[in-house]
Parts: sequence; structure tokens; C-alpha cells
Amino acid sequence: GIVTRMAAAAFGDRAPGLVRIMPVKALADNADQAWIKDGWVGIRYAIEAGADIVLCAWSIGHVSPAESAILERARERGVLVVASAGNFAGSGDQFPAAHESVLAVAALDREKRKIERSNHGAFVDLSAPGVDVTSAGARSDADYATRDGTSPASAMVAAAAALVMAQHPSYSREQVIACLKDSAEGIDSLNP
Repeated sequence: GIVTRMAAAAFGDRAPGLVRIMPVKALADNADQAWIKDGWVGIRYAIEAGADIVLCAWSIGHVSPAESAILERARERGVLVVASAGNFAGSGDQFPAAHESVLAVAALDREKRKIERSNHGAFVDLSAPGVDVTSAGARSDADYATRDGTSPASAMVAAAAALVMAQHPSYSREQVIACLKDSAEGIDSLNP
């Protein structure tokens, strides 16, 4: 299982139908808090290791020039970074999601309404289910947890991007983003 809240997908030779998952450890063993202290280092590692998609199920309210440069490097290399919009119930920017090169994901309930604690705003690109999602936990290799929020929602979007890339290995990151956005359902009327 993925024991961090960060993973990357690599397609190697980009053979149709092939997806490999690269867990990226960015959380210390036996950490008291599941906070990502070295997330930016993890993104850089995934880029250099050949990832095509990087999932960042974490966020922070600021980005330094050095951190922004890491995200620009991802774009230059054709790497799609998908990140959670944050769980602070506001419209303030959260990074890496709010960086213009990143695909930012908010969380929805079963009725396609933004969940109360999901961040929102102009920086959000897509929304995905974010209630009662069971996934790998952060405490051990065998840990599972049911969570609400933008982290599981962003994981669903990263998985959808991986499926698009697996079916269309020649697609660029921009084509994958366009495919995801073009196939999304409009929910503005449910979320004024």
C-alpha cells in the first residue's frame, strides 16, 4: 500500500494499458502527525525518477520560488502534477494545487455538492468524490482508513489521468488535462 500521501505513476515505455505505481516516501516512520515535511523533495524525486503523473494529497498555504521551480520543472518534463485543493473550507490558495501548472482538485459529496471543508475558488480545476473513501492509510504498509476530503478526491483524479495515459500513451500532459476537463460534468448550478 501507499504509506505516504504522495505517489507517482510511471508508464516506462508508455505501452498501452500499462500503469506502474511508484510510492514516494515523504513521511518519517512512526510520525506522530501525518504532515508532509518533505513533499517538495518527493515531487522532485518523482520527476527525476521518470514519473508521468505525481499525486500530492497534501497542501500548504504558500509556495517559495524554489518550490515553484520544482513544479515548473515538472511541466517542462511533461509531468502532470495532481494536487488536493485543501480542507480549510475557504477560497484561499493552497499549494501545490494553486500553482498554475498543477491540476487542483476539490471534494464533493454524493449529491455532487462541495463538501463543507473542501477549499474552493478560481484555482480549482476539477472536483471528485470525497466522502467515505476507503484507501491506504499513512501509519503502516497494512493500514487502511476511510476518509473525507480533497486528498481522496485528488487520488481519484490522478487515477483517472493514469487510465487516460494508459489508453493513449502518446497524449501529452495537456491532452490528458483536456480529456479530463472535457469529460467532466458541470456542477456550478449545485455549487453557487
